[in-house]
Amino acid sequence: MQPLNVDVMRIKWNVGKQGLILLLLAGVLGFGTNALRPDGLSLTEECFKNDLSPVGANQPVVITLDQARELFESRRARFIDTRSAEEYLWGHIQGAANLPWEEAAQGRIGNLNQQLRDALLVIYADGESCGRGAATAVALHRQGFTQVKVLINGWSLWTANDLPTEIGPPPF
Repeated sequence: MQPLNVDVMRIKWNVGKQGLILLLLAGVLGFGTNALRPDGLSLTEECFKNDLSPVGANQPVVITLDQARELFESRRARFIDTRSAEEYLWGHIQGAANLPWEEAAQGRIGNLNQQLRDALLVIYADGESCGRGAATAVALHRQGFTQVKVLINGWSLWTANDLPTEIGPPPF
């Protein structure tokens, strides 16, 4: 007959192996599901805290959905989607241009030309805690864009309220 301690150790070892196997399966399932969803979380793009640290006069300002809607309906602002090109193609606010936040942070402003430096820009991304929109707004402001507003969680708010969207590349 084996001592009791050996049996207890064997049981603990088996329970530990089973727990590790369950954790691995849960991870594979979670990552697999995320990869298959068109709105899955990005595992390559950093989504960070919204931070609109003061950058001077006329610094980027956070606006509400109602304010953004009014600017959209009156056509007084240009909307800029800071999500990836792939996310943008899946859907974006009607008429919005795409400027992924990484490009803006590196000074590559794409279609935004000198004429838009004084235009009212509404910057948006997706997710309440995602700071891509705020980071892009600060980067654009530092590059001389004077009227920059940020709609936090813009894409989710916009679609949840059935406001005008479109899919595919911009019409221009």
